[in-house]
Amino acid sequence: MLTPVGTGVLRYSYPMGDTPAVCLTQNIPPSFRVRAHARATKRGDTKGKEKEGENDEGRKKEEEKNEGQEQEGKKEGEEEETGRQDDDSDNDQKDLISILLLGCGDLRKILFTINHDKGRQLDITCCDNERSIIARNTLLLTLLIDMMDSQTPLSPSLHDLFPIYYHLYLPPHLASLIASQARKLLDVSDSQQTWHASPYGHGGIRFCDTYSLSRVREVWQCWAQLDGDEDPGVTDVDLKVKFEADLAATREAKTDERVDGTGYGLVYTAVRSAAPAADEDMRHLNDLHQRFWRVGSLSVQVTDAHKKVKGSSQVNPMFVTPDAGRVRMHWGLDPLLGFSLAEAYTRTVNEPEGWRETEDVSASQKVVTVVMDKFAAWCQSFRNAWAERSVVTRWFVGDAIAFGHTLQGCANGVAVNAHWYRSRHSFRRLMFDGEDYQPGSLTPAPLSFMVIDTSNLVDDLGALNMLVATSPLLENNLAATIYTEMLTRYHCTYKDEADNLLCGPISTVALLLGLACAFDPPPASPESMSLPVYTLKCEEKELAGLSHQIYKKMFWDDCQEDIIAAMMANMNLAGYADDGAHERRSNHKLYTPASFAAFLKLIKGRVQVNDWTATVEAILALIEREPRREAHGDSEPVADYTPELRAWLHLFGVYTPLEWRISNNNTHLVPPKEERLWQL
Repeated sequence: MLTPVGTGVLRYSYPMGDTPAVCLTQNIPPSFRVRAHARATKRGDTKGKEKEGENDEGRKKEEEKNEGQEQEGKKEGEEEETGRQDDDSDNDQKDLISILLLGCGDLRKILFTINHDKGRQLDITCCDNERSIIARNTLLLTLLIDMMDSQTPLSPSLHDLFPIYYHLYLPPHLASLIASQARKLLDVSDSQQTWHASPYGHGGIRFCDTYSLSRVREVWQCWAQLDGDEDPGVTDVDLKVKFEADLAATREAKTDERVDGTGYGLVYTAVRSAAPAADEDMRHLNDLHQRFWRVGSLSVQVTDAHKKVKGSSQVNPMFVTPDAGRVRMHWGLDPLLGFSLAEAYTRTVNEPEGWRETEDVSASQKVVTVVMDKFAAWCQSFRNAWAERSVVTRWFVGDAIAFGHTLQGCANGVAVNAHWYRSRHSFRRLMFDGEDYQPGSLTPAPLSFMVIDTSNLVDDLGALNMLVATSPLLENNLAATIYTEMLTRYHCTYKDEADNLLCGPISTVALLLGLACAFDPPPASPESMSLPVYTLKCEEKELAGLSHQIYKKMFWDDCQEDIIAAMMANMNLAGYADDGAHERRSNHKLYTPASFAAFLKLIKGRVQVNDWTATVEAILALIEREPRREAHGDSEPVADYTPELRAWLHLFGVYTPLEWRISNNNTHLVPPKEERLWQL
């Protein structure tokens, strides 16, 4: 794997978003939609003209005998016009906007995009490492679809959807609704073929592979047992007990990291969602946060006393997981964080003047009302888009970096197996056995994307790792964009953050990756836009020196003596003078030698040098000349990872040492072509 693997037995889950929803198509020009609409109309007209042409064709054949060459010329003109119309019909398919969400989390970005940019044709591929999150998302979407059927029993209202998706406890009838929906999904998910033949799969909720569907199905099986009955079964009780135990442990784990420095113990995280109206008194946001974790609901009608009444509320099945004990909700989660709250403090055009200033409506009630109305509107927009068949979602459970590289393999002609593990804690191979990724599929999945959103995965996986995995997947279009979010800051200024984000000069490294930074210095959500396909020319010495500097930033711990010398001289050697920043980074390493090898593999295809072998040998020579950090005390010397780097360079096809290529009897030792990562 390209990232270090920890051995922690407990990991946090994020079933709710922790940043406000954004429109994923904000950088796509409106002309895309205009062209799509025009071509769709022309395609519709073409079908009618084709029928008229079929009726005219027989008549023309009879008239050809009498009218001769003149009628033949007209026929050829009509065939040319029909051909042009067919070309436009084919081009209409290209106007479908493909989106890739890595670390997708909840549905807020998908629903907000559909609501904000109505009329787009969207194909959205979603990846998350937590199966419970994928199960939550797909179950809610199927609920929205079933709400369109008036004959569906126990159909919820739009305002019931917010509690279903965000509250930890529900009234018994809503808990039973979720269990009933889970059982319904189990009936149509025996296999990937069965699911794709169902109304949900055939309509546009697809799974990338069989294993993802099976993992999600296990979560549905867990929820199907939580029926909200007064006399629950043994399994029902066991799941609820584990949920309550994990919830209690999460409450105890709440630390002071999100508490302000005033000493009042206020959790102010939701204030950023209220911008630009954050100059108001925001203490009620802390009250809502504390209420949510105390009673599991934002509703003002739900109190501690109400919760204690037997049968008044049940555990929300959508927060129960079969991975209890190993996966726990993060203590900082808050349903408000995924919404823009500014409307709660400003009057919109359609609202009567003065209603927000009434004493009968508290500030907390205003915020909750705005959030629930927003979510209801988003859900209604999805229902409309589903009815118009303008949205397709595809779901994958696994590691984001492995998923990106496997998509690259598919784009290069590897249909099933690109020799990547599906997660950092598993030896299961990632195999796209779904029909959408097979050659000649009737419903082909996109392998290049206009929009790629990586959430805040750069905090945990490294920005360079993410861009190496995703930048080759961008469409060759100036509007193609990669979005990233950073919730962890390692430096005091944006300039220092930008200089260290990509382990080198941000504009230079982005250029090597085929990207252009939209902002410099970057804001909290940096953007990278695709550049046209090009080939850079560079001198071997210059490229080797730049790559060596990038290596030093990726593995700053291996260059400790240079760093200490720079700090003693009060110099900022590539941003290393920030001692606290690098102490934090040392506790959470982001890169391995495989990361650097993958980076060199990518730039090998983008940068033209006279002698690539000489360039890599120059890089290795610079690395090997670095002073090594000595071991402390009587411990073993620090390991030299240069041999591992050489092995990865060989596996990725970047460089193979001469002694590896030829043995004593001149027999080549290079493995067969089909076994190399660089061919995938």
